[in-house]
Amino acid sequence: FLDYGIHKLTTPLENEKMEKIRLKIVNYISNRQMPDLSIEKLYFTFSYRETGNLIQNAMCVSEDNWIIHENIPRLITVVQDYDNPDKVLSINGRDITGTSNKKYVIIKTVLEEELSEHTAQLAKVYNLHDIDIDKPVFVVEGQIDSLFLPNSIAVQGGDINSLIYLFKHLIPKRFHNNFMVILDNDNIKDTRKRNIKTIFNDI
Repeated sequence: FLDYGIHKLTTPLENEKMEKIRLKIVNYISNRQMPDLSIEKLYFTFSYRETGNLIQNAMCVSEDNWIIHENIPRLITVVQDYDNPDKVLSINGRDITGTSNKKYVIIKTVLEEELSEHTAQLAKVYNLHDIDIDKPVFVVEGQIDSLFLPNSIAVQGGDINSLIYLFKHLIPKRFHNNFMVILDNDNIKDTRKRNIKTIFNDI
């Protein structure tokens, strides 16, 4: 990750100026009472533009096709491959400056054509490898929101197809009732989201 200018939030930095910024982010998160174990899952970058450029270069994307991101710090959550947790599928950067019109920006770290259907479906699910399905599981849309809840996952944009795939192919039916789906109100116009309980009952 250091090759992409990404730092673990809980790891102190030697550069005094950078360390002050890191501590400000840590204090911001701590003041919101995020559990310590969740803070351990967070990363950050001083320049999302530099991070994006380094990732696209590593993916051998032609520079003419690069997406140029804003040159601002962002708090980062990481989506890992469920079958291979050491493999990162994407990062999601949250604006921590209050200056961007894009609160969250996702950068994929693997080309879509390189993903199997199984991996592609689960690529939108955050923290899947770190839950206990024997206990109640919260399902929300925001990755950072999920870190405030015990035993929870986040599904990007409340993607119904990813949720259906998850319940059909990964979670045994006897555990389905342990999952509580809490979707954002701003997307509730999606008919399938309004009828999500009926959809899951039919799986």
